[in-house]
Parts: sequence; C-alpha cells; structure tokens
Amino acid sequence: MLTHRSGRPWVAGRLADGRIRCAEHGDTRLAVIGQCAATPAELASAAARITDVAQLDALGTAWAGSFHLIASVGGRLRVQGSASGLRRVFHGLFGGVVIAADRADVLASLLDAPLDRSALALRLLGDVPHPLGDRPLWKNVTAVPRARV
Repeated sequence: MLTHRSGRPWVAGRLADGRIRCAEHGDTRLAVIGQCAATPAELASAAARITDVAQLDALGTAWAGSFHLIASVGGRLRVQGSASGLRRVFHGLFGGVVIAADRADVLASLLDAPLDRSALALRLLGDVPHPLGDRPLWKNVTAVPRARV
C-alpha cells in the first residue's frame, strides 16, 4: 500500500515484486504499475518536471511497456492505462470518494454494485457494436474509454 502524505491510502493492491515503481518531487508523486521501460532515474526526472496532470499524456506514450500510470500532482489525482487498452481503468464512488481499479469485478465487489442486466444481455448478442462492448457488467462501475488509435 502506498499512502498520501496524510496517511490515507493512495494505491493498494497485490503486486509481484518489482511491478510497482514510485517517484516523488515536491507536490508530485508518480507510480508505475506493470512492465515499464522507464528507469528509476527517468521516473524521478518526470516527477521533478510534472506540474500539471495534463503533462502525463506524454509519459504514457514515451515509455515502452504495458503499465498503469498513477499520479498525484498538486492535489489532483489521475490514473491512466495503456493506449492499447490492455491496461484498463474502471471507476466508481465509494463513500463519496471516486476510486479506480484495473478490474471491474473487483471494483463492483467493493462497491457492492448490482449486476447490470442490460449490459449482460448485450454481451449475449455476440458482436456488440462499439462502444457498447466496453460497458462494465455492473451498475455504478464506469470504464474509462479505450483510446482509438
């Protein structure tokens, strides 16, 4: 578990050794989860120059690999997956706080979200037109749209 300076949880999960790397500089904290070509020095350099979450767009494409990039910049949070869609991001409200996860089913369990019967019915059709096929199977769980490249 990684925590905010306040001690509240920032990132939590079960990860294999070496699958998460972090860097911090001033009010900027970066975490990379997964396979990422960025060295610890490159991650530290990025943390030192990032002053706004919009600057994270370039990092997601600058480093090779398949990873989630999580950042806290000046009190603003951002979680992003890979442009390929392999590293998805889902979010929902838990006690009035937005939380994000890499798995819709785990987030749905945490949120005690009911099954979305219409989303399930769509999946049973076979070929579901975009973007309906990306819709999570649970109510109150939202998928960040896949990038169209």
